[in-house]
Amino acid sequence: MGRHVQLTGFVMPEKLGASSTAMSLFESSQAARRLVTFVQSLAAAVRDSKLSDECPTSPLLERLVSTLSTAEGWVKEYPPVQQQFRYGNKAFRCWHSRLCVSSRKLIKDMLPESHHVCVHYSAKVKTLCFNPGGMPRI
Repeated sequence: MGRHVQLTGFVMPEKLGASSTAMSLFESSQAARRLVTFVQSLAAAVRDSKLSDECPTSPLLERLVSTLSTAEGWVKEYPPVQQQFRYGNKAFRCWHSRLCVSSRKLIKDMLPESHHVCVHYSAKVKTLCFNPGGMPRI
């Protein structure tokens, strides 16, 4: 893979929850318990908070919001096309194509510069393209 990957401690993500056996193993793992604890701590941190309360944001969160705003802006550039059939709107195909072409840059823009080398190896680029709806299903 490359020397930079070893220096950053990056591990190539892989899909492990493809079967019910794998999911059962995960659900009983320390990683699952840590994930649940993390989500519970997030919930506890915002308990009794109002949406109008000031909320400090990290640079990472600001970059994530900026990336989501970019993708949202593209939605406005590609309004739904009036067509006879119900599924597979051509505007979504254009938006999705732009998302896939721009996915590496979007992910790089979210990450600190020290992690940019990981984008080349990241399965998240593929995930970003297929989670909103893969082209075969459109």
